[in-house]
Amino acid sequence: MKMGEWYKRWRHTRGYGVHSPYAYQLVKDVIRPPRVYAYYGYEQTDNLARCGREIREARMLLRLVNSLRPVVVSLPEDTSECFIAAIRCAVPGAKLVHDSANADCADMLLLSGDMLAGQSIAELLAVPGRSLAVSNVSIELRRQIFDALPEGVLFYGKRNLIAVNRPYMQKIAISVRI
Repeated sequence: MKMGEWYKRWRHTRGYGVHSPYAYQLVKDVIRPPRVYAYYGYEQTDNLARCGREIREARMLLRLVNSLRPVVVSLPEDTSECFIAAIRCAVPGAKLVHDSANADCADMLLLSGDMLAGQSIAELLAVPGRSLAVSNVSIELRRQIFDALPEGVLFYGKRNLIAVNRPYMQKIAISVRI
């Protein structure tokens, strides 16, 4: 990673240089919350996680779901129990859909980069208010997702990204540490 990209990621992860109030709120509440506050579901997700990376990702998913409040969440069949627990703790009434046939009605999609190869990214992001959380993302796939995002915000790190189609918001991409 180039020094300029590292510095930009460091700044944005702390909220510096993020000029959209909505994006700033997501950075401060979801991506990099104050360390003194703990969410009520951390203990449950931590007990189910297999490693430190999974703990960090499950905690961030809990904060993201808590912030976005999706009604229907689409996730892969092989999703870890700690991620399912994170969604259940954040929005207990959320409907979890495990098959791609019903993903059209989902407000939030949890995907892996290799799952997006055959799908139309533009169709996935066309629904206003829909969000994607994608792991194992290549640079090329990240660019395709940003190009397909009609409006809203895309947060990206080295391996993961979060895209939110937010109506009436200028399309922006922000490099952060996810």
